Amino acid sequence: MNTFGKSKQNTPTMEVGDKFPSNNHGEFEIIGYTSAKHIKVKFLDTGDIGYTSARAIRRGQVNPYKPEKPEK
Repeated sequence: MNTFGKSKQNTPTMEVGDKFPSNNHGEFEIIGYTSAKHIKVKFLDTGDIGYTSARAIRRGQVNPYKPEKPEK
């Protein structure tokens, strides 16, 4: 029996527009999906945008992107 591509692991569980809670930074929405390791998210409270993985989303371990401060 060929089960290639039919396992639950291969079915997408996250799509653009889905909203999830993070453990420490509030709710966020998926705004771009390239692969399971490259997902673009936007935090609803602050508007911060960042990239994360599906694994981090499932665990709630998503943090807002903070650009480094320019040197003076």
